[in-house]
Amino acid sequence: MVALLTGANRPISAYDIVHRCTAEGHPIAPTQVYRVLARLMAQGRVFRVETLAAYMLWRAPFDMCLICDGCHAIQLLPCPELPAQLAAQAQRLGFRPARLIIESHGRCAECATTLQ
Repeated sequence: MVALLTGANRPISAYDIVHRCTAEGHPIAPTQVYRVLARLMAQGRVFRVETLAAYMLWRAPFDMCLICDGCHAIQLLPCPELPAQLAAQAQRLGFRPARLIIESHGRCAECATTLQ
C-alpha cells in the first residue's frame, strides 16, 4: 500500500487503493485498507486530505494544504503562524480546538491559465 501511495502524484482514496490492489492481483477488503491507513497515519507516514477523503504520503511538515479543483494537484505549505493565529482566535471565543485542518480549494497556476 505504501508503494501505491509513493507512486501516486495525487491523493488517492481508500477505494482507489482497493481497486488498484485488486487490479494488480492482490485483492484486499476496504476494512483492511482503512486499518492500514490508520496505522500509517498514527506513525506519521500518511496524512488524509479531509475535503477529498483521500490519502498521501507525509513527506515534509506542513500547515496548509492547497488543492487544485482542476487537476487535483496538492501543494503543502509550511505556515506555522497560521494555525497559531487560528487557535488563538478560537480560544478567545472560548473554543478549544482538538485538531486544526487548513485546506483551501482553488486552481493551480497551470489550470488557471488553461481556463482563460
